[in-house]
Amino acid sequence: MKSKSYFLLVVFSLFTYACERTITIKKEQVSESLGIQINSEKYILIVPQNGCSNCVYKSYQLIQKHSNLSRIKFVFTNFSSAKAVKIRLSQIGVPNVDTIHFTGLEQVLDMGGSSMFPLLIHLENNLARLKLLNDPNDQIWVSLNEELSGTRLSGRLF
Repeated sequence: MKSKSYFLLVVFSLFTYACERTITIKKEQVSESLGIQINSEKYILIVPQNGCSNCVYKSYQLIQKHSNLSRIKFVFTNFSSAKAVKIRLSQIGVPNVDTIHFTGLEQVLDMGGSSMFPLLIHLENNLARLKLLNDPNDQIWVSLNEELSGTRLSGRLF
């Protein structure tokens, strides 16, 4: 019984470590993998349409509030239909759904992303830091919203 509990603890620890890591890759790799042009954006949020429902909801809230900013680009993956995503975005008041991008799940997984959780990419110089947004206490979501709203004082998100 103890060995089974120990095994589960090890598996859980590895899963937690894997989910909490931040990956750094070159900015060009992101552009090539996602098939998008990166201009002056500071962030790219990759949203799995069919994933963690709370995470997808938070992503939609960010898109609804910040879709007009040039500092962030929104990309959907693991979606059933691009048309359905655009209709949903239109229904919640996103003014220009044509600025939303779509990419295949395989490309996101190859970069270290997930089919369940959004992936936030922070672009800085020629590097891109990738972070899964599976923070149970919402700190990264809150900080990202504050930064995009211009109310965050200082520091990096991750």
